[in-house]
Amino acid sequence: GDDEITEYTNGLTVTRTNLSGSLINVTISVRALGIRIVRYSNRISIFAKPEITGELCGLCGNIKNGILISSDEMIVVNDLANQYQIDRFADSWQREPRYQILREDRIDCAVCRNDTVIGDPFFEANLWFEDGSREFSYSLCYEIHGRSNRHFNLISDTCVSVNAYYIAMNDPMNGNIISAFGIRAVDNSGSSCTNIEVSQNQTTGYCELRVDGVQTSAYSMNGISATLRSSYKARVSVPNCEQLPLVMWIKCRNIQDQFMMRFDIMRGVNLRPTSHGLLGQFWNVQLTARRFTNDSFLMDLPEDIRQYYNTENLWVISIDPPNGEPRSFIAEKFVRSWDNSKEICLYAGNSQGGPAVEYGKDYRDSVIEGRYKDYQTDQRFSTEFTYSQFDEDGCLNV
Repeated sequence: GDDEITEYTNGLTVTRTNLSGSLINVTISVRALGIRIVRYSNRISIFAKPEITGELCGLCGNIKNGILISSDEMIVVNDLANQYQIDRFADSWQREPRYQILREDRIDCAVCRNDTVIGDPFFEANLWFEDGSREFSYSLCYEIHGRSNRHFNLISDTCVSVNAYYIAMNDPMNGNIISAFGIRAVDNSGSSCTNIEVSQNQTTGYCELRVDGVQTSAYSMNGISATLRSSYKARVSVPNCEQLPLVMWIKCRNIQDQFMMRFDIMRGVNLRPTSHGLLGQFWNVQLTARRFTNDSFLMDLPEDIRQYYNTENLWVISIDPPNGEPRSFIAEKFVRSWDNSKEICLYAGNSQGGPAVEYGKDYRDSVIEGRYKDYQTDQRFSTEFTYSQFDEDGCLNV
């Protein structure tokens, strides 16, 4: 096809080649660095001069003696057929976007931190600010231990609902983990719903996908798609009655001989500010964060607890949801050493949504609205709970 070449004064050259149909091949060359990036269809290839290959890092660059090294050099991929190692390596290179992404201005970026649920279960949500200021890059994190053999809602919006099924860990004294997700979504017809289940086989540890009760490896119809990308990973995309899809990744993991699942919102631009659920209530909703500077509250704590707290590590988080009461709580800088990420988040809720510590009479609100039991649902695809936003009228044909 014809080439369209654009050269920039900084040595950057962009070449666009029109191929058959709507395909466009894009090549980016950076002469000063000796790097060439080629995008063809859904594939991206990066080429580097041999003399600089040992100086690169990142998803495509951090290779030493033929093996992949994570960002903190703690995760080594020495077996490219091991999907779990590959996933851990890729997760280690997740980065924040340059600025906090805002509602209407929210755009997809190549790799940025996602809202996640993983562990016992451990929730993490990005903070959103009215003015886009980024005094810090920490996310909000909290725990919802729930109850075993129960379903709890993670996301509830007009046209999508996501439930998680909790089971006891190998040692029930250690708490619970998530073993399955049930996603109910309205398709593009606006009058039919699809039920998608992603579960972890408790014998093999593999992910299993079922759509409307039928086990499959791939499904795509009327704007809804679900695919097993490997034995350990599934991708689900639903329209949520918007032009842009809501994209979710679900991973099946084995951490220290304990099976557990991870849930990521990869693309949540179309989640409404009124969305709810244990995770969804923080999406596209304004929060404010400021440092906590009042030392006097320490005197109200028992001495054996007081010694563990330093106001320099404390923040006040305030949230004013569109359909709920304003609330404020204390969060503490917390290093996530348990997953080797070394990431810092503002830990604000222990056990069942907090608060992490009962201190400061003005900051004793729970992190989540209400109590964790308010989010319990009856079944895998049930949409009814205290704060449900799902419109069942979109499922008239089901």
